[in-house]
Amino acid sequence: MKKKLTRIALRVGLGLLGVTGLIGFAHTKAGRPLLNALRGAPGCPVNLDGASPAEVETYRAGRVRLEQGTSTAASHYALGFELGKTTRQQVVAWTESQHIACKGIRKDSVLSCSEVPTDPVDPTAPKIEDLHLQFDANDHLVAIDLFRVGVASAPAIEYLKSLEKHLDAAVGPPTNHLGIANAAPSDLSHQFQMSGAEYHYKGYVAEVSAMNFGKRAGVRVREQYQWAPATPPA
Repeated sequence: MKKKLTRIALRVGLGLLGVTGLIGFAHTKAGRPLLNALRGAPGCPVNLDGASPAEVETYRAGRVRLEQGTSTAASHYALGFELGKTTRQQVVAWTESQHIACKGIRKDSVLSCSEVPTDPVDPTAPKIEDLHLQFDANDHLVAIDLFRVGVASAPAIEYLKSLEKHLDAAVGPPTNHLGIANAAPSDLSHQFQMSGAEYHYKGYVAEVSAMNFGKRAGVRVREQYQWAPATPPA
């Protein structure tokens, strides 16, 4: 069983979304088996659980700078917000207006929300099951990590294509494709088959994908958006 979970960790975590994505995903409902599989793994970011918000943010921003691209993004779009500019007050106002259940974690540096009833951008999108919104010391939104509920492959692919088209216009063209590019619903018919795109720009990294998690979980869309200032604060 442990070997199986480790294989899942490698394929879902490292192969799909990279090291920075594990922090948020491992604490979602879907990612808890991954969290158990990764505990104690060399270099695993999950060991930041005991770190202060400032230490976590320093690590996160550093990873973004390592993975960033060289082109400038048209915007730092994330779920209808603008990373680095949107404030915590604005985010909280949105969650309260939509009656979204959220709680503060990591000493209140992250809002963890579940079962988001209304998508802020696309009301036809698969519902958001887990949503993590991270803030820096100045209460600016710097990262969003979310998992949508499992659906059939057709609506997941349809939404993913719509999302990629939106990101192309708001941010710029994808810098890399994940798994099966321009996938059709039949392309995600088997467990762990996936399709997605990466947007790695200066100070901005976004990765979106749809993966088949099996008959019980369905095809789930993952969205991860991260921003970091060009240079660390003095």
